[in-house]
Amino acid sequence: MLGAAIRLADPSHDSLWFDEIMTRHTAVQGAGAAAAAMDIRDHLPLLYALVAAVLRVLPEHEFTLRLPSAIAGILSIPLLITFGRAARLPGAGLWSALLLTIAPFHVRYSLEARHYALLLFFSLLSLYWLYRALEHNRQRDWLFFALATAINLITHYSAWLLLVAEGVAIALWAVFMVRRRGLAALRQAMLAALILGIVLLALLPRARNALAANSGSEVAVGTTNAASLAVWLREIWLAFGFGTLLPALLLSLGAMLGMVYLFYRRRWLLLALFLMTAVVPILLIQLLQVSRWALPKYVIYLFPVYLFSCGITLQVVTGGVAVRLPWPRDQVARRAVTAVLLTILLIAAAWRPLQQ
Repeated sequence: MLGAAIRLADPSHDSLWFDEIMTRHTAVQGAGAAAAAMDIRDHLPLLYALVAAVLRVLPEHEFTLRLPSAIAGILSIPLLITFGRAARLPGAGLWSALLLTIAPFHVRYSLEARHYALLLFFSLLSLYWLYRALEHNRQRDWLFFALATAINLITHYSAWLLLVAEGVAIALWAVFMVRRRGLAALRQAMLAALILGIVLLALLPRARNALAANSGSEVAVGTTNAASLAVWLREIWLAFGFGTLLPALLLSLGAMLGMVYLFYRRRWLLLALFLMTAVVPILLIQLLQVSRWALPKYVIYLFPVYLFSCGITLQVVTGGVAVRLPWPRDQVARRAVTAVLLTILLIAAAWRPLQQ
């Protein structure tokens, strides 16, 4: 409810900027123009198709053009809570969902008629089903992972970098499973692999063209030379940290401690999935020399993983502090008091960037 209130309070707060005008221009021409965008501007069709569908039932306005992004942004919050339950860290899921709710970085792209809120939502959905598939090895989970990933692949080309990271995690899991149970352990994933293989083959020619247009020594139109690793890390660190120094320091510390907790608790599957998601896309951007501004929105799918690691630390901290409080006497009440006080501090830290 808080996430919806923040994102829907004033969705037409600003006039459309250039890229949003391109979204409008494509969407009003219908589904054919959405598909053609893959060839004309190296943009995948999902956003344009969704906006076109909205405009068939609602009048054209800044609000309606931004509605698919706002809905994706709002739905990402309960999805993060659901991920926490699946990972048997429900407190971390709740804390990371709160951080996502008030994060100025996410609010910004939930109020923009572009691909990035959708990219975060479907990336998180893909990671959720992948975690379930790797943990339980059920065909249903693998099929849902394939479906979420296929949708993500038609959302933004950056999703391909995430898929490589997921592929590395799957390969490590497969080696472990084959050594332990033999090739029969991979049977449940075969249909999902076939589906994804067909989708990748269908999209590969356009993906290759998009990569050629946005990497190497030739600078893409309207962008710059490939940014260094240091520049990327600095921009991501600031954007993920509410855009200011002290919250960025505290959240990065929380994320690192969350990873340490996973290592200490021997949560190898979750740790490996998070590390692959955090490391592989950034390394690929460097290896491919992607000639784009170092804008964190291009790797927005790293954000929920980052916040979930912070959420693990907040779960541990609130539990530890609550045990040591002299008042109130009831342990559940002490945890509630601790959680409320910490929530107030987090909202206070995000207040000014949220206003901006």
